[in-house]
Amino acid sequence: IKQYIFPEKNLRDNLQGFTQKIVEMKSENTATALEFIFYESSDEIQSKLKRIVDLLSDVTSITNFQLDALNTKINDQGCAIISKQLRNSPFITVCSIWIPGTVITDIGLMFLVSELPYLPLQDLSLGFAKTSITDRGMIALSESLRQISSDCQSFEMNIYKTSVSDRGVFAIIEAIWSIPSLKKLTLHFNA
Repeated sequence: IKQYIFPEKNLRDNLQGFTQKIVEMKSENTATALEFIFYESSDEIQSKLKRIVDLLSDVTSITNFQLDALNTKINDQGCAIISKQLRNSPFITVCSIWIPGTVITDIGLMFLVSELPYLPLQDLSLGFAKTSITDRGMIALSESLRQISSDCQSFEMNIYKTSVSDRGVFAIIEAIWSIPSLKKLTLHFNA
């Protein structure tokens, strides 16, 4: 599976098509990359995320996971659902979660980062711009970063227009220095 886009229009048809692809993928056991792009702004996005993750629950061959959900209504419950997908995919080496402009808080971020230390990550990209994330979430993220794979070579994060202060930024920077193989670092913080 390469890419699934879930716009508000025809969402029911897209989910039915996605369900069929999952059935095919399970029989072939060949999926290595998943990319979800949500344009939906309805309150039902959490239930749709749950349905997708439930469908993927026994697909463990995924090595590349990408979620883009700009300005959607993904909340902390949605982050817990995404965390479940990460837990079900123990071979993810490339992980990109961009959920700027959503309604997540530090609790949602804590759900997401709790699974990162258990993945053999080589490339991690996180985007939380224009959310309610604070230093508390950054400290939780920094604790996970200290435990992620020593093979991680690239880290990118965007927390522009959040409530993160210098304290949260310093926690992240200190944690990043503990990744010995890091070759590329991109940070976008509050100006």
